Amino acid sequence: MACLCAVTVGVFHRGLDGQWVRDDISLIQTNTYISDPALVGKALTSSFWTLSGAREEWNPVYSNVYRPVVTAAYIVQGRVFGIKPYGFHAVSLLLHLACVLLVWLWLRERLPGPPDWPKDVAVTLGAAVFALHPSRGEVVAWVSGSTDLWMTFFVLVALLVWNRRDVRRGAAPLVGALLGLAFLSKEAAIVVPVLLAADAWCLGPRPFPTKKLVTVGTVFGAVLLARHFVIPLTGVDAPKEASIETLRRSLSSLGHYVHLALTDWTPSVQVALRDALPGGEPYYAPWSVWAGAAMLALLIGLGITSLGRPRLRPWFADLLWFFLPLIPVLNIVDLRADALVSERFLYLPLLGLASLAARAMVPAFQSRSLVGKVSSGAIVAVVVAYAAITSVHVTHFRDEERLWTHELSVNPENHAAVKTLESVAWREGRWQEALAYDLRGYQIAVEARESRLAMEFLLRASRRVTIRTPDWDQATLVRLKQAYDDYLETNRFAFETGQLRADIETSPEAARDVTAMLGLFRFPRAVLWARTGHLAGATEQARAIVSDSPSHIEAWSLLTQLLVQREKWSEAEAALAEMKRQLPDHPGRAAIEARFEGARAIAERPADTPAERAMRLAEVHAFLGARHTARLLLDPWVEKKPGDFALVMARAKLDVAERLFGPPRALLERGRDIASSTEREQWDRALAELQMLERSPTP
Repeated sequence: MACLCAVTVGVFHRGLDGQWVRDDISLIQTNTYISDPALVGKALTSSFWTLSGAREEWNPVYSNVYRPVVTAAYIVQGRVFGIKPYGFHAVSLLLHLACVLLVWLWLRERLPGPPDWPKDVAVTLGAAVFALHPSRGEVVAWVSGSTDLWMTFFVLVALLVWNRRDVRRGAAPLVGALLGLAFLSKEAAIVVPVLLAADAWCLGPRPFPTKKLVTVGTVFGAVLLARHFVIPLTGVDAPKEASIETLRRSLSSLGHYVHLALTDWTPSVQVALRDALPGGEPYYAPWSVWAGAAMLALLIGLGITSLGRPRLRPWFADLLWFFLPLIPVLNIVDLRADALVSERFLYLPLLGLASLAARAMVPAFQSRSLVGKVSSGAIVAVVVAYAAITSVHVTHFRDEERLWTHELSVNPENHAAVKTLESVAWREGRWQEALAYDLRGYQIAVEARESRLAMEFLLRASRRVTIRTPDWDQATLVRLKQAYDDYLETNRFAFETGQLRADIETSPEAARDVTAMLGLFRFPRAVLWARTGHLAGATEQARAIVSDSPSHIEAWSLLTQLLVQREKWSEAEAALAEMKRQLPDHPGRAAIEARFEGARAIAERPADTPAERAMRLAEVHAFLGARHTARLLLDPWVEKKPGDFALVMARAKLDVAERLFGPPRALLERGRDIASSTEREQWDRALAELQMLERSPTP
């Protein structure tokens, strides 16, 4: 056992220096519900995926997920280690070690016969299958995967208590409470009381422990009831579909899990990405459907046969430990995730595989035949291979780029990996690389004839181009705005610039989905309307977005900015008050309020003449980042008063802020030429400063 623990640490310690990846960023790193002591109550009484930085509900299933045990664990770890990943990774490794030890004890109790070396070796190798299986990388090296660790830990402690024959009074209620904690860590634990009953029938003890099971069920049911009062256990509204479609999806999911459990030689966090035929009908790999059907047939056949053959019942019980914990994730109710299955969901079910392996190894080690020796050697070789593969896979979780580069190497058509790598490149300032990833994703989608996905990548690219396009380049911004507007009318998105060329037409059904996207279509379109001077239309679009999605903090920011630009101060204050009511704890709210106060301070400065009032309002626009509308305000006045030094300088600063030097130089030279000899010095000084700025390196 000590050797197994040492090997486990040796394999997984390479993940201790990993950074935050995938859901870790929104769930822990940037989630103030975890880091702010004042928000502990809200964190523990809200959905697990209630995030302080969330803009919208991206998957309706998540609103029903309630895991306060894991949330509490994150809060405690945050207090102890700070929001730094090393301590969280260490806790995950310790939890995994605890689970491995408990599995060893569980298998030693589960297998028949007195302790001897064949049984101990078989138990150790069975526990090694559980400890080192390649699917463990995602659970142990990814902090957000610790939900499965916590669930399985409480299940195993409950099994330890349940199997202790010397524990009598209080054992059953304690088991029920422990299983309740497991369920409050992850919902798949709901099947464990059924597994206890199945084990009691297949393995003993005799007589059947009806009273104890009823007690366990009663306590566990009380936990479920209490949970329902916090987060109601409601169903997810799913589109109506033929029962054959549900069956194919579930069998395919089961087939993929069987494949991962037995032959997971290239571990991945994006297994079985959803696919569709050209007509939109979901596609499931035929082999996976047949593998799932074979697994189900084996389970049913073994169960029926074991009714008359008690010797087969332990094998049936082990197989149930693999199958039943998978039922919640077999997509019987469509979970609407990008992929059908996830490796981390195998963490608890591999108890069954470990038990099957150990049960098979005992006679193999006891046998002195060639078959027994070959079988034993093969099992040892598999465990060694598991250790080698997992030790490499753990390193993929060190950072986002390494993880998704690996995923793209496993599956070059993985559009989810392309999206994430695009976001990483953009976040690190490699915007040309980010644009290249968007275009790569577009090509993947076009080749797969998925027009909706192709549009999504084009919109990501156009959003990046919009952000990178300065306000002075109105020609590009107007063409982009027109592309969005035309798509609403024609379902065709056509745009061409030096950075991006696109021309795609989608079906009306896909267009409805695309134009409903807040982050990729509606909000970027509102921004383009604002940046091209269509303030009234942009205001109405922003109002509609916050009405449909009150948690969209960027839309609140845009709405208040537009109201300020239009000098509708009372409406802006009302919008801020509503934002505060809708998002009382959002960390981005303070910045929006501070910007509003800064703009108001500028607007309240005295201005005696119409030209001064225009400059003051233009300064408000510039303060808010709206240089184009500031230019529109100042240009008529500069044309009227080309010799007004303050006016010309205010106009010149707008261009200089965007590293545009030609127009301000022309304005300054024109002003100098008409200035009096006594005023010319300030114009010359301004031109000299402009020349120095032009020669300075780009920041």
